[in-house]
Amino acid sequence: AGVFGLLVVLAGSILYRLSGLRSMSMGLALLLLLNPAIVIACTSAMAEPVFLLAGFAALFALVSWLADSRHPPGWLAAATAMTALALLTRYAGVAFVATGVLVIAMSRQRLARRVRQACLFAGLAMLPVIIFFVWARTAAGARDFRVVAPPENLDALLAHFGRQLADVVWSWKPVSATTIDLLRRFAEHRAAAVEILIGVCVAAVAVLLLRAVREHPGALANSG
Repeated sequence: AGVFGLLVVLAGSILYRLSGLRSMSMGLALLLLLNPAIVIACTSAMAEPVFLLAGFAALFALVSWLADSRHPPGWLAAATAMTALALLTRYAGVAFVATGVLVIAMSRQRLARRVRQACLFAGLAMLPVIIFFVWARTAAGARDFRVVAPPENLDALLAHFGRQLADVVWSWKPVSATTIDLLRRFAEHRAAAVEILIGVCVAAVAVLLLRAVREHPGALANSG
């Protein structure tokens, strides 16, 4: 429930950082809140919730780093750590590595500094997976190690993926038979629904408090 709540809040916060429009950020957060695929993933024993949470946290840190003209290293370090976690959870996290490199390239810094930061970001983000590959390759008793190579029928697989993509995107619409079925199931299991609602509320309050402390750092000291 907590992971689901953080995903919803982070999605809205990322769009708000980019657009500055509360209506758009609330709309995205609501869309994610009612997304059947996200709800199913977060209520099942799957790796997707951790992968999505780490990826969204990395995007939030990257957007925050880019929006700050000082480009504080703390945001970039957090983005690197979260990207490494996402990549270690699922290999599709390489998309977050590429996104981080593009964000760094978009920053208004000297070219040499951007190249250095992009290389450092990509290297550190991929380091845990590289260590895992080396360990899996050299561990005693390791057999049938997977080799990353394009399949022979890549064209057919890409065509099949393209046909399924529209169905997957269409399934994300807020109101669908899956959504109604999920609401019915939550009604039957009120405890789970309450836990998810509490998780969303706690995540929202935590993000709002962190933003308030960041925007008014002296308020907390003065209150004491």
